[in-house]
Parts: sequence; C-alpha cells; structure tokens
Amino acid sequence: MEIMDFLLFLLYTVAIAYLSVVLPGFIWGAGYEPTPKKVVKEFVELLNALGMDGKTVYEVGGGFGRVAFCVLSKTRCNVVFIEPDPFKVWWATKRAKKKGFSRRFFALRKSALDVNYSGADIVYCFLTPWLMNKLKSVFETQLKEGALVVSYRHKLKGWKPVLETSGGLRVYKK
Repeated sequence: MEIMDFLLFLLYTVAIAYLSVVLPGFIWGAGYEPTPKKVVKEFVELLNALGMDGKTVYEVGGGFGRVAFCVLSKTRCNVVFIEPDPFKVWWATKRAKKKGFSRRFFALRKSALDVNYSGADIVYCFLTPWLMNKLKSVFETQLKEGALVVSYRHKLKGWKPVLETSGGLRVYKK
C-alpha cells in the first residue's frame, strides 16, 4: 500500500507542476504551445536573409523564450519579449541575464493588445486566430511603414503575405 500512496503522490505532484505551467496560458488568453525548433531556426534564417540583423524583434506571446533566445544567440537583434504570464516573464528575464543578453532583451508583462508596436521592425506571432484578428487593427495603426509581421500557423486576415515558407511562416509587410 505504501508504494501505491507514493505513486499517487508522485502523479499528483507531476499533474500540479504541469498545470502550473500550462494553465496560466489559458487564463491569459492562449494555451502554451512552443514554436517547433525547426520553425524557430527558419525564422532566424529568414531574419538574416531579409537583412534584419541588428533590428528590433517583438516576440508576442513569448512563453519561455524559445524564439527570443534563438534570435539573441544567432543575430545582433534586440528582442522585446511580450508575455502576460508573470512566471514566464520572470523565467525569461532570469535566463536572459544568465546568458548575458540583458542589454538586448526587454521583457514586457502585458497583453499583446496593450503594447505599443511603433518601435518594432519585426513582430513575431504564434497566437490564436482570435488574437491575430484583434491585433490586425493595432498593427495597422501602430507599426511603422516597412515593418514586418511574421506569423506562424495563423493568418493575418486582410493582409496579403509577401512570403510564405515551407515551415508555415507567413511574412506580411506594412
């Protein structure tokens, strides 16, 4: 019986740990699903191919920072990391400091709809279709001419992509 109690305790502990990471994403408006590593690699290659090295990338819904840290380690870009979940912002900020990216990493604990995007050269999004639709008008009014929106998986309705990659990235230009 003691082994069974231990296994149940272990199961509950793992379930609580999992839910504490995943559930806040649903509370803040989107579930937690990290961008696949091959898509992150493709995004960084795209930044370099488009001559965006050294520009400012806004990562909307940054999660634990997979995209942000790959961009920081493979380019000279600055990253504005936008994430409403306080735990993920804390984690990413600590990681940026530990990796020596503090001068190029700026974390905002905000909803994607409460951010001013006027400083963005590139906006990276892996968001729900609902949130992409809400951001459309924000991008139209706040992004500077020539800024790029790169969306993984979901379209930015009403905007025509200037490029679509085999990995599922869509590049839009204002």
